[in-house]
Amino acid sequence: MASIQSWLEQIKSFFAMPLFTLGAEEVTIQTLIYLLAVTVLLFYLSGRLRKWIVEQFLTRTRMDLGARQATGTIIRYFVIAIGFLIILLYRACLSLEQTESRSPSLCFGSA
Repeated sequence: MASIQSWLEQIKSFFAMPLFTLGAEEVTIQTLIYLLAVTVLLFYLSGRLRKWIVEQFLTRTRMDLGARQATGTIIRYFVIAIGFLIILLYRACLSLEQTESRSPSLCFGSA
């Protein structure tokens, strides 16, 4: 049992190893995996939303197919932009909580 715990600690320390520093934030392998996974999820969900808007929601209107496609794509770009802002804000607030130099209420309102 102790060997499993030591093995898990080695894996945890490997993923927490800083690769480089960006400002005051240390970028780790765990941070990069998190950002990659959330970005892939954001693109997948925004694509599904665009498909639903074009094929289900806007078919009830009298819009041409090209206009429906364009509207769906614009909405997808908007969702991706807002999603990236939320991801970066969330990541920045986590680093502020870890340093305790600022209150996390600056990011998410009063706690």
